[in-house]
Amino acid sequence: PGSAWAPALVKARCEQFLTPAPFTLEQIDRLLDGQTGAASLAASFREMQDAPQDDPGKRERVYKALSIFSQDRYDLAERIARKWLAADRDSAFAMTALGNALADRGWNARGTELIKDTPDEKLERMTQFFTQAAEQYLLALQKDPKLQTACLGLMRIGRQSSDQLQAYSTDKCLAIDPVSYYVLDEMMTAAEPRWGGSDAAMRGVAAYAQARVDRNVLLNLFAYHHAFYEIDRGEDTDRQALEVLEPAARQVPNVGYLRLVGGAYLRKGDYWTSLS
Repeated sequence: PGSAWAPALVKARCEQFLTPAPFTLEQIDRLLDGQTGAASLAASFREMQDAPQDDPGKRERVYKALSIFSQDRYDLAERIARKWLAADRDSAFAMTALGNALADRGWNARGTELIKDTPDEKLERMTQFFTQAAEQYLLALQKDPKLQTACLGLMRIGRQSSDQLQAYSTDKCLAIDPVSYYVLDEMMTAAEPRWGGSDAAMRGVAAYAQARVDRNVLLNLFAYHHAFYEIDRGEDTDRQALEVLEPAARQVPNVGYLRLVGGAYLRKGDYWTSLS
């Protein structure tokens, strides 16, 4: 109630984030059992890659299609990715799928502790997986220099492991698509203080995004991230949530903002407003 959400933003957000991936791992597995499975996958992914990018809710479909290989189904994802690559050795999409599966193993090996609290053996295991993943991403980009998803995989590995790789891949990703929601999302994550960034860095990413919302309406979602980051990690921040994030939540459909604002009203005893 009382929101000023732009209909185009709501539509794009729902289409981009709520539309299921075009394939499941099991479907790809079954396709690859057939004689024409690899060719069918190549055609489908090439169609997604070449689709017009003027509809914000339907752009970057390859990212969503390959994200199924990085959803914590480690053994299955790696097995199917290797099966796909064995069936189509020149497929940049299969290389990226394997890169995603290996990178997912790397993040799992690292764990969620702060880097200073992470045992060396975990970091070594992470590095092994990240190195293998990066090799696949680089091979994929050699095959298809415009394959954004492979470039994005390098950005994420760089955030954790290499400033040089992060800078290289960020520049490359922005050259491929300067208004990619997922690239800007990764840039915003890297700009957060927990990853060595700062409030100023987050504001810089938000300003970059806001200057380009006419080309991708989804970039509106980054407008208040710097405020959300501080409030979400602070203590006794209900007043800030109501003063800063409630107006923001009325401007952009961000679940994180709504969670913090609703929680603040709940703790005030205003149950009806918290539900709305």
